[in-house]
Amino acid sequence: MSEIIRYIQRKEIDIDKWNACVEASPNGLIYALSWWLDEMADNWDALVVGDYKVIMPLTWRRKWGIKYLYQPAFTQQLGIISLHKLSTAAVQSFYNELQKYFRFAEINLNYLNLLEGFTLKQNFILDINRDYLNTTSQYKNDLKKNLHRSAKAGFTYHNKLSNAAVVELFKDTYKNKINLSSGSFSRLNKAVAIAEQKGMIVCRSVNDKGGNLSAAVLCLKDGKRIYFLLSVTPSAARVHRANHFLVDSLIREFSQRNLLLDFEGSDIEGIAYFYQLFGAVGQPYSFLRYNNLPWPISLLKR
Repeated sequence: MSEIIRYIQRKEIDIDKWNACVEASPNGLIYALSWWLDEMADNWDALVVGDYKVIMPLTWRRKWGIKYLYQPAFTQQLGIISLHKLSTAAVQSFYNELQKYFRFAEINLNYLNLLEGFTLKQNFILDINRDYLNTTSQYKNDLKKNLHRSAKAGFTYHNKLSNAAVVELFKDTYKNKINLSSGSFSRLNKAVAIAEQKGMIVCRSVNDKGGNLSAAVLCLKDGKRIYFLLSVTPSAARVHRANHFLVDSLIREFSQRNLLLDFEGSDIEGIAYFYQLFGAVGQPYSFLRYNNLPWPISLLKR
C-alpha cells in the first residue's frame, strides 16, 4: 500500500470518523462500530490509512507480557474495512504491519479480506429486498414440508420477549456446547442494551398453542444487514420445527427492505444446511492465524 498505515491507540481514535467509515463501507459490519468494540473487546486499537479512509480494529490482550490479537465473543468478522475494494497487495501490507506489533494472532477478518493461504470460514446471507413470495419461491422442498408441519402446530410470532431473556435462554440451553465465560455474556448484555438504545436490535420469539416459548432470536440490525446474533430452540419444540417458523416469519416481516439477512455461519454441516434451506448463499470470510512467539512459548500455541 502506497499510503502510510498508522497504528493508533483507542484513546486517540476519532470515533465520529471511525464510525462513519464503518457505516459507509460495504464490509463495515456492525461489530466494528466503536461502541460494540468498547463493550466486547478487552482492549482495542487500530490501523488507519489517511483520514480514516481504510481502518482495521485490533482487538488485543496481554499474557506473559506479550500482546496478542484475539477475536472477541459474539463478534464474527472485523478485519480491514474500506470504502473501496482493496488489492491483494494492500491486504498483505496490513498483514505485514500487524506482525510489527503483535507476536501472535487468531482473528477473523471479513469477506473482502481474502488472501491466499488464509483459512476460510463459512457464512450465509439472504437478500430479503424482494417480495416475500419471491423469496419463498427459493425455499427448498424440505423447508416447505417443515413449514407445513409448523403451521399445524399453531405457532404464533411475537416481539414481547426481552433481550436479556433471550441471552439467558441461549446460555442455559447451550451451556454444555459452547465455551464462553459468564463475563462474555455480561459484556453482551451491555452491548445489546446500547444497540437497543440506538434502534439496532430485533428480538422475536415463537410460542406454541399453549403459550409456551418454542423459539427465539436476537438480531443486530444496521443499514445493511440483520445479523442472526443468537437463536434458541428448546429441544421439546424442535420436533415441530419452531425454528423454521421463526426464520420464515422474520423474513416475512422484513421483506422488501434493502437488507441482507446475515445468518452468521456456520462451518457445522447441519447448521449450514438449515440456512441453505431458505435460499441463503455462502459468503466466506478469512481466519488469520500466525505464531511468532519466542521459543518455548511458541510451543504452547501450536
